[in-house]
Amino acid sequence: MFPTLSDLFEYVFGFGIPLPIQTFGLFVALAFVLSYFVFKSEFKRKEKEGYIKPFMRKGVLTHPYQLMDTLIFWCAVCGFVGARLFSFFENIELFIADPMPQLLSANGWTFLGGLVFGALIYLYIGHKYGMKLIVLADIGSPGMLVAYAVGRMGCQLSGDGDWGIVNQHPKPGWLSALPDWMWSFNFPHNVLNSGVLIPNCTGKHCRVLVEAVYPTSFYEIMIISTAFLILWLFRKKIKRSGVVFCLFLIINGLERFFIEKIRVNHFYQILGFNLTQAQIISLLMFTGGLLGLIAIYRKALVTSK
Repeated sequence: MFPTLSDLFEYVFGFGIPLPIQTFGLFVALAFVLSYFVFKSEFKRKEKEGYIKPFMRKGVLTHPYQLMDTLIFWCAVCGFVGARLFSFFENIELFIADPMPQLLSANGWTFLGGLVFGALIYLYIGHKYGMKLIVLADIGSPGMLVAYAVGRMGCQLSGDGDWGIVNQHPKPGWLSALPDWMWSFNFPHNVLNSGVLIPNCTGKHCRVLVEAVYPTSFYEIMIISTAFLILWLFRKKIKRSGVVFCLFLIINGLERFFIEKIRVNHFYQILGFNLTQAQIISLLMFTGGLLGLIAIYRKALVTSK
């Protein structure tokens, strides 16, 4: 694993340079940068197609894509707040028992919390300037997938604890061509310093997990990146407002619900089912996306008659 950019640099190039930058933080920043360009591209396309229009801002005619600096800033601020709050709720007993270490810790961030809070402030700002919420949701969906995938790259490379449960199953024969770490991994030199000491290792991150686990961050990178590429390739063919957003909800809901089955998590007992916080949110996302698609196409059928 590569807790810092120096570790990653040394692994790739063979020599070290002291760079005091956390790998996870670097990829979070990269996620915002890449999603910025995806958002901006979609804002320009939607304006060109007539879904959104320029508006007056402080007495100046402003194109919607020129809001991107403001949007990204507030999405980042509110996203970090949401990620932290959802992390507290996910480990509520630990937070109540000893809140200060949880408040001061650099670890403990929940992606879905960041997604929810970031999305809410994004919709609020866009609507404030006269844009329809459903169009804003369509514009933001590809960008959110990009941010998710790139953020998970940071999780995987740094070993930040977003790994799965112990994988005691041998790698299937049909996966024999793939590296073993794609099936199960011990996350040596992980940024959390979880596990046992690595013999003869020096430095701040000298631990490795005792048992190999599912590299769930890697799985999410592959699934979400594929979903983004498919959505990006076909987005121009989708003419009905809300469809792209509904597809985003369905994809994200399904992916996260099932990946939670092999992740280390706290479970809640709800109606006889053991569900994680993320699975509850994922079910709501999937249900909302499915009902949204049904409503959109039912309306289209009625209109066409």
